[in-house]
Amino acid sequence: MAAYEGLILPVTAMGATDALKLLQDNCDQEIHTSEELSTRLRELLGV
Repeated sequence: MAAYEGLILPVTAMGATDALKLLQDNCDQEIHTSEELSTRLRELLGV
């Protein structure tokens, strides 16, 4: 996630809107997946 966030600022500054959209979408998907995994792990551990 940090890698995406580190790329978003320079890509924005370059005006590469297509690349920016892809980076943001991928970052959002990665955040969502991480949240789902955390939820499932807590369920498995009974926390």
